[in-house]
Amino acid sequence: MGRFFSNYDILLTPTLPELPLPIGEYHKRQETVDGFGWINHVFQHSPFTARFNVTGTPAMSMPLSYDQKSGSPIGIQFAAGFGRKDLLFRLAGQLEKALSWIERKLKVWAGN
Repeated sequence: MGRFFSNYDILLTPTLPELPLPIGEYHKRQETVDGFGWINHVFQHSPFTARFNVTGTPAMSMPLSYDQKSGSPIGIQFAAGFGRKDLLFRLAGQLEKALSWIERKLKVWAGN
């Protein structure tokens, strides 16, 4: 990661490899797998975020699009070099200003 960010300021990746799972689906297997099985499950569903969690490289995910059918947000992940959270905060501010999500309401309710 250090070598990559010596040449580039920001890396853009998907947040997830597919649309978000329906509420309640992600944790269905937690009672039937051991620790290694759970880690495998997590990495299958979020392979792009793990690299930054492990290396301590700052990254953020922002909802820059949405699924037409479900209305669920589609996250895009941005990462920066070690210690460069400032780049991500400035980028987040610019994206929020250009593509504000404050007025968008999901058709999903996760409460009781």
